[in-house]
Amino acid sequence: MPNSHPSVSPCSPADSTQSQPSSNRASLSSPSALTSQRKHGPRSPNSTPRRTPLCAQDDQKCRYIVALVRECLRYFTVLRLALPIKDVTYNGIVIPAKAVYFLNAWACNMDSAVWSDPSVFRPERWLEQPDAPMFTYGMGYRMCAGSLLANRELYLVFIRMLNAFEIRSADGVDAHPLTGNSDPTSLVAMPERYKAYFVPRRVEVLRREIEEFEVTGAQA
Repeated sequence: MPNSHPSVSPCSPADSTQSQPSSNRASLSSPSALTSQRKHGPRSPNSTPRRTPLCAQDDQKCRYIVALVRECLRYFTVLRLALPIKDVTYNGIVIPAKAVYFLNAWACNMDSAVWSDPSVFRPERWLEQPDAPMFTYGMGYRMCAGSLLANRELYLVFIRMLNAFEIRSADGVDAHPLTGNSDPTSLVAMPERYKAYFVPRRVEVLRREIEEFEVTGAQA
């Protein structure tokens, strides 16, 4: 395949920040995801100014990337069981502090009462139902305190990656969140090792950006 680069994706057992994009690249390499990217994805090579990361000008502007981030978080929930919390009273029943109980974020994200096709990776669902619930970060006042930062980080990762590359599947990629999970006993879900092709959308633009980054990065 001309001008393409195979990528092998390993992942650390305890790093959810690395595990999430790693698993999502596998989902993005599927033929249906590729069609979706071509239809809805970013088209301008300058849509995210590299020199101003995490600024108001380049954050959350592309609705498809916002939807893609939410679908990635829903489909491959890396922390599928929330950690135990303090005692609470629920429906008149006191759950004591030493009792261990979990929020099954995976089951909530795959609820057929919310989605007619929960087992399908389809970012467009969030364009159709932008206010639908997502449980990846937990619920209530005990939910992940870093959720807003994580959303912005994932947004920038995906919009820059899809701006620069078209991701195509290599043979044998299993992106399913159950069968493609390398260790079902681990607290953090991790994808199996896989290969995908990253095909530059605009070779000269990408080469120029890399060269500029190498110069400015060396001066920083």
